[in-house]
Amino acid sequence: MRQKRTKGSRKVMHLYCSAFGFREPYQMLVDSAFIQSCVKQKFDIQARLHDTLQGVVKPMITQCCMQALYDLGATAQEVVEVAKGFERRKCNHLKARPEEECLKAMAGEGNKNRYVFATQSLELRQALRKIPGSPIVYIARSVMLLEAPSDQTLAKKHQMETAKLHVSPEELAAITGKPLPAAPAPDAPTEADAAAAGAATDEPPKKRKKKGPKGPNPLSVRKKKAPAQDPSAGRPKKRTREDEGAAGEGAREEGRQGNVASMPTRGDGEARKKRKRRRKGGAGGEAGDADGGDE
Repeated sequence: MRQKRTKGSRKVMHLYCSAFGFREPYQMLVDSAFIQSCVKQKFDIQARLHDTLQGVVKPMITQCCMQALYDLGATAQEVVEVAKGFERRKCNHLKARPEEECLKAMAGEGNKNRYVFATQSLELRQALRKIPGSPIVYIARSVMLLEAPSDQTLAKKHQMETAKLHVSPEELAAITGKPLPAAPAPDAPTEADAAAAGAATDEPPKKRKKKGPKGPNPLSVRKKKAPAQDPSAGRPKKRTREDEGAAGEGAREEGRQGNVASMPTRGDGEARKKRKRRRKGGAGGEAGDADGGDE
């Protein structure tokens, strides 16, 4: 747990150093309640602050916080002796003010002096969270903790990083050599405003399209099925035995008629010429024919 807390504190201080220009030794303003808690729990303040911020720390106390310790009387003599070892920071208050009011004035609007605030006052911590770039240290159950950056601090950091991505008007004028455009008077209307006003008077106001329920995604909708057809419509009709018998009879009848038509008739007067049969035997056959002729 201690290693995880140390790693988180190192990340937080790295954010303040990179975005808001904090550097070592860190200037820490402490209030009377924070010093009393450290003395009560017998902390080595310098060592604990070094472990919490992961760097060299220079503790400071304002005159108003010192006066609050003097007002505690003899019971807080040990606390006063510890506070006297811190650097005294001038708050320029002629009369001592409450500690919360004094430390708020030291922070100002943007904590331009880069102070780290160590306080036990919940009201003061809530007020310091609204000032971007204000690290806060407090003690909870004998553990010194560094608060996470507030929403205002993170928003300011994002705004500063975004501004670095664009060229400022001064830099653009130096690069191009053109003078800076004069800022228009706040009351005088610009040409764009006049043109927009003229267009608004000429054109009727457009009707806004009412937003209704959106249809389903066409890619995720199942396609409609075609109407079911009669399965027997596309299939050929089964032939029965009666149909086969009728078809066979018709084929036989056609065959008979074709044979009759192809045979020659006797009344035509044309007889088929008979074909002579050639005898086998070759020379022997010829010799026999010759002998027969001699006889």
